[in-house]
Amino acid sequence: MPSVVRANVDKHVGHESPTPGAFHQTAYAEPGITVFVNDEQVIRKGDKTTCGDPAVGSATNVYAEDKLIHQKGDATGGHESWVANKAASGSPDVFVDNLFPFVVNISPEYEAYLREGASTQAQNSEPLEYGDGGISNGDGEFTSNNTSPVNGVTGPQQTPAQSESSFERASDPQLNFLPHTDPRISTDLKNKLIRLAKDWGQTLVITSGYRSPSYNESLNGAAKNSLHMQGLAVDIVMRPYSNSDRIVFIEKAIQNGLTGIGVYNTFIHVDIGGKRCWGSNGSRTSLPSRAPWARPILNKYGYATS
Repeated sequence: MPSVVRANVDKHVGHESPTPGAFHQTAYAEPGITVFVNDEQVIRKGDKTTCGDPAVGSATNVYAEDKLIHQKGDATGGHESWVANKAASGSPDVFVDNLFPFVVNISPEYEAYLREGASTQAQNSEPLEYGDGGISNGDGEFTSNNTSPVNGVTGPQQTPAQSESSFERASDPQLNFLPHTDPRISTDLKNKLIRLAKDWGQTLVITSGYRSPSYNESLNGAAKNSLHMQGLAVDIVMRPYSNSDRIVFIEKAIQNGLTGIGVYNTFIHVDIGGKRCWGSNGSRTSLPSRAPWARPILNKYGYATS
């Protein structure tokens, strides 16, 4: 069962061997991608070792960012050698044989987060928050391209059993919690959301509600101190709406007491924590370049947007 090869920790063996005895071992270099196994970047066909030798062999149908995954035992390029040039090691617990064919895709927002890091966050802003799953097409079905940006799963998901929330499940015609979400949010937040929905004139489609600490910890990019864990935050789908619609939404949200505003491409995070705003890399400094349309309305209500 071939295992996935990782940068830094896995090595290839091969060239510069004058005899069948000692042989060269070199780690794989980071290819600069956003697909990780055991906290290290995945190696793919064409990626190189630190000595410059390319990964030649690969899986036949498992991809990471449009390139086939390199596996333990797969050939590497390089010089002639007494020892076959190949990947000598791989992940101890991630194997290609127990994966189904797929292509790993992430949103541009999540890529920006991974590349820029949470260290860019402004003080008192909540770090990057992502919704947990798919986007409803309005009739109970789900679109084919609704992969979760936090865990890579497509379609409705079952949030693990969560007993930590003391709140009752929010239920109101104005609030549409998608099937994978946990609707146990605070009564204060629920009432503010209902008023917001009525003022905005739209049902709120919610793609992330309450998260247990254990579930939150499993989500790449989720804030360690996320207000979702306190039932004080939700992520609301914005995919169908224009920037003009979103501006009205933000204003209505603020007017109805929602103080934390996170602006992303496909959703807006709102919460009842401190007064702050941020863009897609977790910092308000990303708003000028990634959501310039949101700055005037946020500035109007005293939010710092740069």
